[in-house]
Amino acid sequence: MKQPAHEHIGHRARMKARFAQTGFDGMATHEMLELLLYYAIPQGDTNPIAHRLVNEFGSLSGVLDASVEDLMQVEGIGPHAATLISMLPKMFRAYQADLLRTHQTINTSEVAKEYCRVLLSGLVKENFYVICLDNKNKVLNAKKICEGTIDAVSFYPRVILEAIFRSNGTKAILCHNHPSGIMKPSDLDIKATLEIKKVLDGVDIQLMDHIIVGKESAISMVQTREINLPLY
Repeated sequence: MKQPAHEHIGHRARMKARFAQTGFDGMATHEMLELLLYYAIPQGDTNPIAHRLVNEFGSLSGVLDASVEDLMQVEGIGPHAATLISMLPKMFRAYQADLLRTHQTINTSEVAKEYCRVLLSGLVKENFYVICLDNKNKVLNAKKICEGTIDAVSFYPRVILEAIFRSNGTKAILCHNHPSGIMKPSDLDIKATLEIKKVLDGVDIQLMDHIIVGKESAISMVQTREINLPLY
């Protein structure tokens, strides 16, 4: 039996009050999604829609990582709701990267790996970034150079140089992700890194490392001795 509109309004008010008091603590996955959907679906009961999302994608992370197109296949999810859901992980990555950029100094491979892990976590395609630093290893900028397919990415030395020059950087760290989860650098990774190092050496910019980010962790090509660079 369909609930009257005033009961939905009262339920929404109670859910919002609950969140105001305790956040998401103690909330089931479908309840978190139900609350989120209030801001894309202004009227009606979003609880069954939230249940359908969990049933379709299996988990909260599965829902948030789903594409707009796949989300819209779920009954009750329109373009506004699908866009709102898909925004969340992207905004969270930007938030985390912004936290790291604020006065962040990278002075060890461990710090570099954590910085890059946050910067690239959750991406389903390969992305290649250059992190520009000053002579005291303070991060000036993290510039996305290109986006590839799930198993390949191209490297652009000229674009890398432009990003470093615009940031007034004197040092650089390269990083890209392997969505497959395989952490070992490919032959292309090593070859491209050496080519980029040669270009940077020619303009007195120090290449500090190349970080590869997997699904849950990262490796440093300096630490693994895939490239011969001095430790930080």
